[in-house]
Amino acid sequence: MMKILHRPITLFTFSCIVSIGTLLLYNIPFFSYVADNTNENIGGQIFLLASLAVVMLAVNFMMACLVMFLMRMVGRVLLAVLSVINATAVYFMMTYSVIIDATTIENVEEGEKNIDMLINAYDNTIHYTDFLLDSLINTLRSMDDWKSAMIFISDHGESLGENKIFMHGLPMKLAPKVQYEIPFLVWTSKDFRDYKSDNELPAVLEQHYIFHSVLNLLSIQSPAYNKDYDIFKR
Repeated sequence: MMKILHRPITLFTFSCIVSIGTLLLYNIPFFSYVADNTNENIGGQIFLLASLAVVMLAVNFMMACLVMFLMRMVGRVLLAVLSVINATAVYFMMTYSVIIDATTIENVEEGEKNIDMLINAYDNTIHYTDFLLDSLINTLRSMDDWKSAMIFISDHGESLGENKIFMHGLPMKLAPKVQYEIPFLVWTSKDFRDYKSDNELPAVLEQHYIFHSVLNLLSIQSPAYNKDYDIFKR
């Protein structure tokens, strides 16, 4: 039980209030975008928006319950976390138009019909990623008084029509290598860390190397650390 304005309130009631408030305060731009960019009739739009509202209410409710539950276990947790998460999502949606719009959906659907277009679009994302990484490295390199590092990995690869397979998400036993063999790029400033030689590392690294290498990079002492999965020298 909690008290708001000196009146007891249950966790369920409080979570409902937070979820409804979050929906009204932060998700209106999303609903407006959906309403303006769907080809459904009035009935279809109402059904779609109602379905999205139910899903968002459920997610917000579970998040509120989780935060309040953690507050009992680990002390005072700022409830503002929920607001920050939602506000950040809306900010990126409105600023960078990251919502999947009709053009994006069309590109995915048309990709199977026009593989050259799909490959070109994918190559463009690689070029842009290369530009971002180059900019980041140049920025870090200019910070002479700081020991700095950059580690870049991808979350997955992508099938672009090879053997009539598209996108990603197949189980590991069925997925082609292009879906799970990803880049692992590392840059460090001069004299920050020395890398192990090629003879000390396998040709293809596993994801375990990320965790243990970062521990070394940040000079974190932990019983979980395993030097065999570290790309740097101690």
